Amino acid sequence: MFINLDRVPERARFMEGQARKVGIDAQIERIAATDALTEAPSDRYRPHGWGPRWELSRSEIACFESHRRCWQRLRDEGLGHAVILEDDVILSTRLPEAVAALCAAGPPADVVKLDGVRQMVRYGPRISVGASEFGLRAILQTVHSAGCYLISAAGADMLLAASAGFCDHLDDFVFNPRAAWSIAQIEPAVALQAVLAAGFDAAGEVGRSERTRQAGINAAKARGPLPYRALKEARRSARALRWRLYVDRRLRAGGGRIGSVPLAADLGDYR
Repeated sequence: MFINLDRVPERARFMEGQARKVGIDAQIERIAATDALTEAPSDRYRPHGWGPRWELSRSEIACFESHRRCWQRLRDEGLGHAVILEDDVILSTRLPEAVAALCAAGPPADVVKLDGVRQMVRYGPRISVGASEFGLRAILQTVHSAGCYLISAAGADMLLAASAGFCDHLDDFVFNPRAAWSIAQIEPAVALQAVLAAGFDAAGEVGRSERTRQAGINAAKARGPLPYRALKEARRSARALRWRLYVDRRLRAGGGRIGSVPLAADLGDYR
C-alpha cells in the first residue's frame, strides 16, 4: 500500500513508476491520505497530555491518521502482513526479494523497517533472514522515517489499540522501542525517501514536503509548560548518558551497530 493525497497525482505517478521498476505494480494499492487542508483533525488526537509531544500540527495529525488507515485496511482485508509506503520513496529492485525472505522466515518482528535513514542509531547484532543475503537488526532507539515498512497483522492490532488516543510523530510512534513491541531494521535497506538520496532532483512535487509548504496546516506548535519541557530534557540527557557510559561498548563488542544502516547498491548513497 502507498499513501497519497488526492490533490498530488504527481507523487502517485512517481510511486507507480517505482512499483513498475521493481516488478510489484500488480500488487501495489494506492490508499488515499487524510488531507489536513480539507479534513478536521481526528478525534483521536490528544494534545497536552504530558506524552511524547505537547501538540502536533494539522499535517502531522493527518500523516498519523493516513498510516492508521493502512493498518485498519490490513485488518479489514484479513491480511497477514502488508508493506506500507509513503509516496516519495525510491525502491531498490531487491525490495521484493527482501519481503519474500522475511515472509518465508516467519514474522521476525511486529514491524520491520525497510527504508534507510542517515541517522546515528543503535541497532542490535545482525541475524540472518533465512538463507537469504539479508540481515535483521533490532532497533534499540527511536529512528526517523516511516517511508517503507513491513507490518504484521499482530503489529497492526497493537498500533491501532495504542493509537486510540495519540500525540506523537508517526515515525517516532512506530519506531520507538518499548515493552511488548518488536521492531527491526532490514540490512541492507531496500528503500529510501527521495529527499534523502544523493543526486535526487528535489525541484519537483516529489521533493517538496507537505509539512513545510502549507503554512495553514503547519502553524507553530506550543512546546508545553516549563516543567514538561524540563522533564523531557532530563529524560533525554539520562538516556544519552546511560548509552555512552554503560551500553555502547558492550553493544559494539556483541556485534551491534551504531550509525546509519547501509543501503542496497542500486539506491546509491545518502544525501
